[in-house]
Amino acid sequence: MDAVTITASFAQPSVNAGSTDTLSGVATYTPPGGTPQPLANSPLSISFSQSGGIFYPPVSATVTTAADGSFSYVTPVIFEAVGLGYVSVSSAATPYLDAGQASASFNVNQVAQISLFSGHLTPYRVLDFFACGGIPEPLADAGLVGPLTTSTPRRGRGRGRHLAPARMTPTVRAAR
Repeated sequence: MDAVTITASFAQPSVNAGSTDTLSGVATYTPPGGTPQPLANSPLSISFSQSGGIFYPPVSATVTTAADGSFSYVTPVIFEAVGLGYVSVSSAATPYLDAGQASASFNVNQVAQISLFSGHLTPYRVLDFFACGGIPEPLADAGLVGPLTTSTPRRGRGRGRHLAPARMTPTVRAAR
């Protein structure tokens, strides 16, 4: 039986919630002692799922490879409040071909909220500001991680000036 190889990758390594991503790849088979050949006009099974704080049922689909063995699949709209998207691509075994399988994943950029923003310019031309940031329900207790990047707009043409990284202070919400 000939070995089947499937490669697959997403167009974007991370996507925003509410958007889609495209999975592309190539399926080939290799005869014993031969070179890889395109797995042309063959059905591939795709299973797409997301993980996070909420269970989302997996989505199944079938795509057919082109004459050169290539295929693509556009995901359903990515839900908010999930961390990862997964896909599994497989070909069925036949009397002449082994089954093939590939998997890929991508990160979902979480929606963040900034609230209670206030600020003022001191007499010494120092911008003093305060803001609360977080991820909305259902992951309300998950704080933002990493540095907070701030910048100022520039007059005329050109980019703004980046300020020093701000210090993030985590807060704990009281149980409801």
